Amino acid sequence: MTRAAELKRLRGHIQSQAKTARQYGRSRPVVDEVILSLLADAGIKPKELCQLNIGDLPGYRKSDTLRVRNNGSRSFREIELPPEVKITLERFVKIWRSGTKRSDPLLLTERGNRLGYMSIYSKIRRMGQEVGLKDLKPQRLRQTYMVNLFQQEQDLRLVQQRLGHSSIKTTAQALGLASSQLPKAKACEACGAKPKKNQPLKQIESGQWLCKQCYAEFE
Repeated sequence: MTRAAELKRLRGHIQSQAKTARQYGRSRPVVDEVILSLLADAGIKPKELCQLNIGDLPGYRKSDTLRVRNNGSRSFREIELPPEVKITLERFVKIWRSGTKRSDPLLLTERGNRLGYMSIYSKIRRMGQEVGLKDLKPQRLRQTYMVNLFQQEQDLRLVQQRLGHSSIKTTAQALGLASSQLPKAKACEACGAKPKKNQPLKQIESGQWLCKQCYAEFE
């Protein structure tokens, strides 16, 4: 995990470079700023970042959230972004991706192809080296986001949704929480039925709490 002071130093360095780059029409530092913002302030995975299209950004749909494809699957999750991240994205699209279609990639290589995972990985390593952070990796930024979000909200389900974990146990394990600290649902998370007397909810491997009937169907 990246400490708060380290992240602040990294963020300040990248934002300063991006500001200068916009004045001289250089795009690389501006792309770095977008990548850092989405990894550190939205907690998405590098591969999910690579898959972002213009139409996934806030303001391009009825929702004012960022739409993220879950691990390359056909399912999506919606993420609320801090105001400063929205501003970063809006400014980037207006200057560097103006006139693009909703289906066009958000980030491109210098050759005009969709930015790939290794490019993002290399960029994060380089950003870290520029401010003295050795072996900085995207996963460290994602973990920092996860820990900060949980400390602020104290809501494990919210963290699970934002990070795109299929199981709440995965989220708890990543945060170093014991199984006894997992929240217990007040109603069946499959059908919504409230537990009856002498028929408490049962938890399945994914971490979901089910009523007796849904648990039987699951088995």
